[in-house]
Amino acid sequence: MSEFIIGVDLRGLSGLPGSGAGVAHATRELWETLLKKSFTLGIECIPLCTRKDFRKTTRAVIFPTGAVPIWFHGNAFPLVHDLFIFDYPEWFNQKTFHRLFTTTVFLRGLKRAVHIFAVSESTKNDIIRHAGIPPERISVVYQGVDSFKEDYINVMEPKEKYFLVLGTIEPRKNLNMLFKLVYSGDFPANTKLVIAGKNGWGNVKIPVHEQVVCLGEVSHEKKQQLIRNATALLLPSLSEGFGRSSLEAMSIGTPVIASNAGALSEVVDDGGILLDPQDMSAWKQAIHSLASDDQKRDEISKKGVIQSRKCTWEQTAGNILATIKSSC
Repeated sequence: MSEFIIGVDLRGLSGLPGSGAGVAHATRELWETLLKKSFTLGIECIPLCTRKDFRKTTRAVIFPTGAVPIWFHGNAFPLVHDLFIFDYPEWFNQKTFHRLFTTTVFLRGLKRAVHIFAVSESTKNDIIRHAGIPPERISVVYQGVDSFKEDYINVMEPKEKYFLVLGTIEPRKNLNMLFKLVYSGDFPANTKLVIAGKNGWGNVKIPVHEQVVCLGEVSHEKKQQLIRNATALLLPSLSEGFGRSSLEAMSIGTPVIASNAGALSEVVDDGGILLDPQDMSAWKQAIHSLASDDQKRDEISKKGVIQSRKCTWEQTAGNILATIKSSC
């Protein structure tokens, strides 16, 4: 047994759903890689699944959700995904008092942390701006992606052409812009807009239309098959802390059309098509281009695969463990 023991807060993994649970899936994949990587660095990683587990002796604890509990007084290393609640409280279904309490506790955890990991430069800048943390106490570690299997059962008919939207259905995802394209007849003919994700808050109404298919929440395996068969993945979000589904799509060559807001411009970069989330005309043009031009799709596909290789869990886990070991 190693003398250098790091705990990993895995309390958020209970009842892991399919789509719309990016932080939970990122936590699971990071944990699996930390277990493999830690042995090469003389470190032992142990799971902390209940509050009682935190009584175990550890040199440090990683908090993959970014939230450090108010009762924790050890060496904390949070992994922060976004700080949208500070800039866009209207995107969250919380009463004012509850929001003020959670944000105060969250900032307290960041300020007491030994070191902070951010999933993007965009998130790092938000941490500096809201928490006043010196830049040298924050490291950017991008998320990675699991290898996709080839033997998943088909979810859509193989010959059916569709554009895919993934994630929790809420105002921040900016789906109404896509719905307007469908309603106005500006979505490609004989092409579906497929939406896979659980209903969130905000009363986003999915239109009843022959070109719109709402699958609701799907399993992780079905989500991956949907990505593989899609003409392209659409992410018109008003902002993203990372944009996990874009990386998943690029890694298997599915073209991505994404918003240029938040961290998506970092993650997608030139591996996809980046557009102003409010420019409906530009989205119409890009969608029609990929629906009709196989050469364009192939070009974007190849660029996406190359871009996705810049983000790996192996590199992220190694950077996190090395930073903690040098800090404690």
